[in-house]
Amino acid sequence: MGAKDKIKSDSAFSDFSASFIEKAWELRWGVKLTYVVLALDLALALIAKKTVFSLALTPKGAWEHFGLILGGIAAFSLLVSIIIPFVGGFVRVVGCFAPWEKLESDREDELPRGYVYLSSLVEHAVRENNDFAWAICRERREMYDQIAKQKSEIGLLVFGLVFLVVSNAIVGYISGVKTIGVELALYGGAPSWAFILLVVVWILREAWWGRWVREIAYYPPLADEQAHKKEKARKEELKWLRELD
Repeated sequence: MGAKDKIKSDSAFSDFSASFIEKAWELRWGVKLTYVVLALDLALALIAKKTVFSLALTPKGAWEHFGLILGGIAAFSLLVSIIIPFVGGFVRVVGCFAPWEKLESDREDELPRGYVYLSSLVEHAVRENNDFAWAICRERREMYDQIAKQKSEIGLLVFGLVFLVVSNAIVGYISGVKTIGVELALYGGAPSWAFILLVVVWILREAWWGRWVREIAYYPPLADEQAHKKEKARKEELKWLRELD
């Protein structure tokens, strides 16, 4: 396999990460639809002591509840555009102080054979004015930026879903209306909710508070050069230690 062919194949870690994020991101439309239903249900309970299930689906019923539906749409817009991003950002910052590192095993610092850190490759491309190396840098930079962006957005989607379910349940309890959140709380049970909480925390941890991803690229010429310099420095250090003895 040639160098160019090898470059096209990412490391196993990068392939798995990109594939997982892509598959998870396909669920975003279903989550957003759930957003709409929960927000509408919340607004109806708060404004009219009704639930989304009580709305008539006939044209006449739709016109009768037009004001309520409009209020639900306004509440939804406010929630998803301002409140959820603000609260989610605050939670994300606070979560950074949690000791997540205690849940992680030590990671091997040695890079796979033929791989170098992306920052080193950028320096090499600038120093050597190497267009081929620059192309690899741009490709890998775009890939890592896209993964980070999608992970962040998935975390916000999941957090927003939890936020809406909890808000929906609270409003339902206060209003004395059996909203979707209230129904879920009644039929879920403590063990089920504990499990769901653990899953949500795990997703948010992976999306927002996961370990630092090593940004690497496959470039054997630079990897061999760095290995040679490292070996040379090791031999010089051993020689210096012998001289001290």
